[in-house]
Amino acid sequence: MKYVIDTDIIIYYLKNNQNVVKKFASTNPDEMATTIINYTELLFGAYKSSKQEKNLSKIESFFSNNIVIFLFIYTPPSPPVYGGYK
Repeated sequence: MKYVIDTDIIIYYLKNNQNVVKKFASTNPDEMATTIINYTELLFGAYKSSKQEKNLSKIESFFSNNIVIFLFIYTPPSPPVYGGYK
């Protein structure tokens, strides 16, 4: 792995920032990852947004297609629960 993608960069990607989209497109997916912390931060923002369903859908789509580094053992519902109650 070459790049650990942080929350801000993922948000730029989800908002279709062309510089970020182009960088992602030109980078081997096996060289990019993010963390469970970023996932929960994104969920927190989505749960608090006025476009909750749309943003949650974008996040789920992003994470279903990208590698996540798990920093601790958790049960699958943990990030959405944390993101909703933080």
